[in-house]
Amino acid sequence: MPGWQQFYEEHRHQNFELVSIAVDVQGAMKAKPWLSKAEATYTSLLDRDTKLATHFGVKYIPFYVLLDERGKVVQPPRLAEVGDKSQRDSIATWLEHGGVALPTQREAATTDSSKAEIELRCALAALYLQNQEIDQAVIQLKRALRRDPDNWLVRKQIWAIEHPEKFYEGNVDFGWQRDQLRADRTTEEAETNR
Repeated sequence: MPGWQQFYEEHRHQNFELVSIAVDVQGAMKAKPWLSKAEATYTSLLDRDTKLATHFGVKYIPFYVLLDERGKVVQPPRLAEVGDKSQRDSIATWLEHGGVALPTQREAATTDSSKAEIELRCALAALYLQNQEIDQAVIQLKRALRRDPDNWLVRKQIWAIEHPEKFYEGNVDFGWQRDQLRADRTTEEAETNR
């Protein structure tokens, strides 16, 4: 996030606004420390029910979407890698000149009924979490994940609830996530083959 703050500072005078949307079913208190650490001066919102992420068909975080001044999507959701100079340069060029073709990222299609079920289960998980019913929240998220096993966003929500120390205490442990994904995939494959 500090990289996005720097990008925002460099380009905010170009009729550009950055809006950060934390996707976390556990709520604002989990996202707030990351915004504070980044010293974010841009607008920050929360998508606790994953409605926006589901609307755009996003399965991973962080992601970005570029909208023009009329609110038209000019760059569909794409993995946000602020450390990627070519990505920053493409966005900066678009800001300066407009109309620049930006690369797209293709995702496997998820059916409308699957999207609706995933959105509903994420909203239910958020409600269960508000009522401190953590086990029920995780059940709903796991059911959502069964509808779309490639949905990284839902998978990370489960992990963050079950293993908060890997997400909210210090730096995010990406090595652990890779290992956990392998373990999850092995378990999921064994369950499928039963």
